[in-house]
Amino acid sequence: SDLEALKKCRKTFPEVYLIQCNLCHLPFKDGTDHHYISLSTFEHIYFLSDLMDELSRVLGDDSLLQINLPTEGGWAWGLGRRMTTQREWENMGINYRDFVKLEHCQTAKKIINELQNRFVSVQKNYFPFFFPSINLNVFFNGVFKKKPVKASSHVVLPN
Repeated sequence: SDLEALKKCRKTFPEVYLIQCNLCHLPFKDGTDHHYISLSTFEHIYFLSDLMDELSRVLGDDSLLQINLPTEGGWAWGLGRRMTTQREWENMGINYRDFVKLEHCQTAKKIINELQNRFVSVQKNYFPFFFPSINLNVFFNGVFKKKPVKASSHVVLPN
């Protein structure tokens, strides 16, 4: 979302295509993307269902969706936040909880549920303890593919 950051990136990596756009209205044709990577982005998206619809639309049948999320809403993430950033911000007189509610509007649990409703999990892992728990880890990493479209069975009636 930061145009200046994209300009700096372009100078460093001139061969890379950079596009500033709205994730819920991507400027791509249906089924044209082969790989989508999201690093700590989905927890900031208010219209999560719209994002999932859009990703389903632009990803091809064999495309991969690779995501990294903080385990927002989990115990370990919350404890780490209380011991570090929240304490520092509140010492400066900033209401950190209100800021986080506004900025991190989705929990990891809700995002993962939305992903599993629309995509097939290819790989999942958690960090730092590697066992599958949102509460006891601080990051979730996953790779997903589109769910296969079921062929509709319809009857053709004679005229």
